[in-house]
Amino acid sequence: MNIPSKKFYADSLAFLGLQGQPPVNRSQLSLAHITSVPPYVKDFDIVLRMHLVFQVRALSNAWVHGVYEKSDISKPDMGILFGLQHAPEDLTLARVRELASAGIRSMAIAYDGSTEYGDGFKGDGGLTPQGEKLIDWMCATGIILDLSHAGHATAREAIEYILRHRLPMMPMMSHSGCYELFPHPRNIPNDIIDSIGGPMNGYIGIPAITFLTMPQSKVQFWKTYFLQHVGVMSTVCHSAFNVGIGSDCNHIDMTMQEARLHFDNMSKMLATDGSFGEYFPDRPPEVIEQGSTMFEIFESALLHSFPSKMVEGFCGKNFKNFLLRSLPQT
Repeated sequence: MNIPSKKFYADSLAFLGLQGQPPVNRSQLSLAHITSVPPYVKDFDIVLRMHLVFQVRALSNAWVHGVYEKSDISKPDMGILFGLQHAPEDLTLARVRELASAGIRSMAIAYDGSTEYGDGFKGDGGLTPQGEKLIDWMCATGIILDLSHAGHATAREAIEYILRHRLPMMPMMSHSGCYELFPHPRNIPNDIIDSIGGPMNGYIGIPAITFLTMPQSKVQFWKTYFLQHVGVMSTVCHSAFNVGIGSDCNHIDMTMQEARLHFDNMSKMLATDGSFGEYFPDRPPEVIEQGSTMFEIFESALLHSFPSKMVEGFCGKNFKNFLLRSLPQT
């Protein structure tokens, strides 16, 4: 009797429980990039301590393993890539090495506001001299640069810096949509998409967060918008092989009431005050209620518009291949 192999699903920005909590249930995913420390925590010592505690708790599950180098990707069970959505303050090369040694494999320059390295999506300033140093240090230590939350000027200047200095670095945008389709400042204009997917051979993950990808009045048509973001991103990238899914969603089943409470709690915790353009439902209702199997929902929707081989890439293999290109080999 032939037993069908498990599909390779990979989420380039996942929450395997509630935000801030380690995995609690076995996921349908084969590979997940997760945030180990909340983005509002910026003190280096606290970030390092919180990450180490989170990592130990996450890896205490027998069905997961950490992904730190290329060879970890082919291991059985679910692989977890640990990342930070906000670079800690006062970083030095020694401190970045410490983060890498502790298991951090991706890091963003900024989350929303201005930092010593550059601006998040709320700012229009560019990459700072300290940000250039940070890119050098990340390149030297094998930490992937995630430009998802960077402001457009910061992202452009980071890309230009990497290309000008011919750094062996392939950045990603783990969860960003198309700005030309929906002009949320967290989304990325075509010239940045072209650079990431073209000469840099990087990776872009499409989020399923509603307020990043569509007007509130159109949530019932979320699949149409989701497919449009995937299609445009693939075209502008010049290659569908550089595009995947970075859902930014919780891989657990929730009632709409539970999801509303969680949305309110997250808004208070991040102190957004509406500045993210957030609204409820922040995720498609099907993704809220069937979060534990959301990739089957995505796959089904994608198969209506794309060939099966492309869909396999979008749903996991493209992110896997990006990590095989960009993770260290030791």
